[in-house]
Amino acid sequence: GNKNHADTTTEQNHGPTTMIPLAIAKLYRLPLTTPPSFVRSPRRRGVGRRRRPDQSGSVSTSPLLSADASVDDDSSNSPVEDEDTPTQHGRYIIPSDEEYNASQLRKIVEAILPANGAKIVKQPRRALQSDREDRYGIIGSDGTLKRVLFVDKSGKVFEEVDGDDDSQYEGRFSNTIKLGLGDFIFYSVLVAKSAQYSFACFVSSFLAILAGLGGTLVLLAVYKHALPALPISIFLACAFYIFTRFTIEPWILDVMKTPFYV
Repeated sequence: GNKNHADTTTEQNHGPTTMIPLAIAKLYRLPLTTPPSFVRSPRRRGVGRRRRPDQSGSVSTSPLLSADASVDDDSSNSPVEDEDTPTQHGRYIIPSDEEYNASQLRKIVEAILPANGAKIVKQPRRALQSDREDRYGIIGSDGTLKRVLFVDKSGKVFEEVDGDDDSQYEGRFSNTIKLGLGDFIFYSVLVAKSAQYSFACFVSSFLAILAGLGGTLVLLAVYKHALPALPISIFLACAFYIFTRFTIEPWILDVMKTPFYV
C-alpha cells in the first residue's frame, strides 16, 4: 500500500513519464525524474563555468512535442540558470552543453513528458527487423504518430524513413530484397552464351547461377547488410561452364559412342 501511494505521489509531482534513451531525452530537452547513474555530484556540475541560457519557452523545443496545445506553467518553464543546482523541483535538467559517450547516450532513463499530452512510446519490434535498435514513436498532442526515432551504436539519434533511397541505413534497416537490373543482364548474357555452345553448358550455367543466388541470400541473412549479387553466381556459372565444356561433355560423348547392354 505504501509503495503504490509513493508511486502515485511521484506521478503527481512529475506528471507522466516514459523510459527512453538519454540521447532522445536530450534531443527534446526533457527533464529526468532522477540524475543518471553515471552523473557524479550533480550539484557541482556547473561550478567554474556558466551554462548557456535556454531560450525555449517549454521543456521541449521540438514542435512534435509542443504542438499547438498550451502547456502548464510548471512544465513550460525553461531550465533555471543555476550553476550549482541542475536538479530543480525534483527534476534533473540535462545540461545542453554536456558531452556524453555512446554508452551513456544509449542509457535508458525516466524522462518527464510535457503536459500537453504528447508522448514518446516504444514501438514493437517488426518480424523482419534486422537490427537490434529499439524504435521510439513520437506521438503529438493530437494522438498521431509524427515520426519514429532510434539510437544507433554511436549514440546518434536517427529518424526511420520508409523508402528513403539516400539513407545510409538503407542496407541495414530495409525489410525487402532488391535485385538490380544489371544483375539480370549479366545472368542473361552468361546463360545465352552458354546455350550457344550446347544444352549441357546451358543447364549447368543456369543451375550454377541459381545456386550462387541462393548462397548470396544465405550470407545476406547472416551478415544483415547489403551484398552484391553477382560475384558468387558469376564465379560458379563460369566454373561449371568450363568444367562441363572440357570435362563433362567429352565424357558424355565417349559414353554415347560405346553401347551398353543390360
